[in-house]
Amino acid sequence: MKTYKIKEPIWDGGIGKRAIGLATFRVPVLVDIVYESQGERVYPDTYVVTKEFADKYPIKKYKNSPPLYIIPIEDLIVTETH
Repeated sequence: MKTYKIKEPIWDGGIGKRAIGLATFRVPVLVDIVYESQGERVYPDTYVVTKEFADKYPIKKYKNSPPLYIIPIEDLIVTETH
């Protein structure tokens, strides 16, 4: 499974939480959120996103972006392999 790095999470007003926008064509994938605050990663884990898991979340399209699953970070599943 490939690993995809997300530079910065989004704030989704629709759900009122920090989330990731993950292109539908990338799934299944391992996700690393590499966003840092004061020199440290805020979300240091690696998360696994399967098609079955991602399908539980809404798909949105922003301007020129591909369709994105909008998944709250707190719902992401930490991978056991990392």
